[in-house]
Amino acid sequence: REDLPDELIITHEEINDKSVEGIRHRYYPAFSVQYHPDAAPGPHDASYLFDEFLEMIDAFKANS
Repeated sequence: REDLPDELIITHEEINDKSVEGIRHRYYPAFSVQYHPDAAPGPHDASYLFDEFLEMIDAFKANS
């Protein structure tokens, strides 16, 4: 986390060891998440990320 450039924002962290699990770029339409959902395995725990991604694409297309 201390080595991340200022352009990146931490969006997700592991609850036990505080490791970085998600980042978002401040200026570009880009984000990344890497974690294993613990509450209920399967794609449903992360479905909101797909919604965010689609919204990001729509916003990028509208501004291009």
